[in-house]
Amino acid sequence: MDKVQTYSFVGIGALLHFLVDGLCICCLYLMVCPFDATQFINYFILYNVLAFLTQPLTGYVVDRLKHKHWALLTAVLLLTLAVSSFLLSFFLLSSFLLGMGNSLFHVWGGQQVAVRTCNDIRSLGVFVSTGAFGLSVGAVFFSWWLLFAFLLAIVLLTYFAIFSPLSSRCGTTLYPQKGNHRGLSLLIILVMVVVTLRAWLSEDFTSDIVKTQGVVLLLGFTSMLGKTFGGFLCKWIGVVWAMVLVVAGVLFAPFLLPSSILPSLICLFLVTCTMPVTLWLANLLLPRREGLAFGLLAAALMPAYLLHFIDTSLLLPPLTLHHSLLIFLLPLLATIIIELGVLWFLRERRSHVLWASVVINVLTNVPLNLLVYAGWIDSLLLLLIAELVIVVIETLWYFCFARQWRQAFVYGLLCNAISFLLGLLVQLLYEYIIY
Repeated sequence: MDKVQTYSFVGIGALLHFLVDGLCICCLYLMVCPFDATQFINYFILYNVLAFLTQPLTGYVVDRLKHKHWALLTAVLLLTLAVSSFLLSFFLLSSFLLGMGNSLFHVWGGQQVAVRTCNDIRSLGVFVSTGAFGLSVGAVFFSWWLLFAFLLAIVLLTYFAIFSPLSSRCGTTLYPQKGNHRGLSLLIILVMVVVTLRAWLSEDFTSDIVKTQGVVLLLGFTSMLGKTFGGFLCKWIGVVWAMVLVVAGVLFAPFLLPSSILPSLICLFLVTCTMPVTLWLANLLLPRREGLAFGLLAAALMPAYLLHFIDTSLLLPPLTLHHSLLIFLLPLLATIIIELGVLWFLRERRSHVLWASVVINVLTNVPLNLLVYAGWIDSLLLLLIAELVIVVIETLWYFCFARQWRQAFVYGLLCNAISFLLGLLVQLLYEYIIY
């Protein structure tokens, strides 16, 4: 009976993942189909920033909830309100609610699947796999009837996920846990880097393919199969040998019919096989914080997504290695060093807080510079507003580790204010010397 409960819950979670992602993209496409691409970019960027970058915070909240089903109910309520706002033509509000509902659902599902299955890598792969195909179906067949069918199915499955005898409300950690160790924060950052690189590779492998409706569905289905198969492959032959096969396959695939779509599909399939592995590792590294682990990996997808979206949606010159270093890497490294220096000056010596500073700077600095590069932040006022938003985000983030609101606010405010002012000073000195 325990296995039946476990597998039924994973199946319900996977179906909900398919439906939630499908509903969100369907609603966004319905918003913008009568309008121009500029509105699409604005709504889509707002949705994705909220859906991905808020997941570390919503994941932290879900981890601390005693009764986890409230997170699912809240997510479904937000999605229902998003559809209602869309019907009333409040498109900006609808995008906001879609992003927050999507964020809360994902960390709830990731946390619960990890807990109920004892961090089973196969179950993790099954849960995360269906979202990609849901996005494809929603993007290709977006319509009013599909939107309402998705919402109705989500409500019905939510009932089964919470009240069905096959799905208990257990919210405690079921698999053996070990305490945190120093140095694990560095390993989490490395896993996040792998996730970012994987997202970039996935986009790169398919960037040259003409995206017809059939191809979009095929790419989504291939991604779903890869994530599902990756968990089973690791269970059969071990994680190490599975990753060796994946790397060998990616290196060999381009030599197969280089003029066809087959190599791209094979590479996409193999790269997505690694997704359950990174989630499995993150859960091991962050015991009893599975929601936070899921959220951190989701947020790590954002830089690669924004970079790809900018390259394909805007008429901007391609980024050279020199510009990439100048626009992204150097500002990121400078910000990390400055804010670590501020924390050190404030006599902060706890390693987990210092590493948390590194993580949050990667999650906020890179997207901010991407938005500046794309021209969405083109004035000092917008830049100041963005910095204030980051102060709020970092305050919430530091509270998760420092456990004191006053200290968290001081850290968030001083770190950002000093790094911003020093960056502005360097830019003014550079312009003065050059001109």
